[in-house]
Amino acid sequence: MKFFVLLPRFWKTMSVLAVILVLCLMPARDISKIDFLKISYEDVIAHLLMFFGFSSMLYLDLHNNTLMANKLQKLTFTVLAVCVFLGIATEMLQLTLTTLNRTGSITDFLFDMAGSGLGITGMRLIKQ
Repeated sequence: MKFFVLLPRFWKTMSVLAVILVLCLMPARDISKIDFLKISYEDVIAHLLMFFGFSSMLYLDLHNNTLMANKLQKLTFTVLAVCVFLGIATEMLQLTLTTLNRTGSITDFLFDMAGSGLGITGMRLIKQ
């Protein structure tokens, strides 16, 4: 029941999360149909941008809607912990769901964390 109370407060974070889950759990045959980027390394750039957006929105939502606004270290750790969990979860799902024909990758996870770090750093600088 508490989830439905929090949902309106975290709509930005939930929207970005939905995009991440759709893109990370899309079957491999459908990914090749998306040609919005014609650049090298588009996969790692996509991971960087997705987690940059997620960590930024989560940081903003937590900062604006909870008592964590005055506890920047706790806020930073919470956002980073959620991002680590999400990064591991998406890579493990890609690895274990054989119908997706996708593979989990340490490189993707590292770019997830790089995007998370950039998002958190950016939001901390903006909120100072």
